[in-house]
Amino acid sequence: MQKSHMMQKPRQASQACFGKRILLIDPDEINYELHHFQLKKFKIKLEYTKSLRHALWLIQENPPDLILTEIYFNGHLHYEHLFSLRQEMLTPIIVQSSQSAAHHAENCRIRGAKAYFRKPLQWDEYTKAILYCLENS
Repeated sequence: MQKSHMMQKPRQASQACFGKRILLIDPDEINYELHHFQLKKFKIKLEYTKSLRHALWLIQENPPDLILTEIYFNGHLHYEHLFSLRQEMLTPIIVQSSQSAAHHAENCRIRGAKAYFRKPLQWDEYTKAILYCLENS
């Protein structure tokens, strides 16, 4: 049987995603630019902060519909900030990280993350997870 070489059409966001807010917590501004570029077609509002402390303040002021976060800040793993984020609210959290060990994903899930993605991100799968969380929040 011959395999099709046609590319799959990217998933379309449902109306439930339009206007939803995502908070991206990441020390690298380039990741904000990448996320903004990838998510603007879904008309999702993307907020960005480099600081875990600022993220907690933003969440208290105006809770987002989804949190995307790195766990590796300033040369250290920060699993505990997942607990802090979970205590503030029940917003779904997706971790995207440069740390690639298998136990990092498990540690994040134990602490409440819905999904874990390693950088460089596979945008098709990553976007599917984002849209799923937004549609079901």
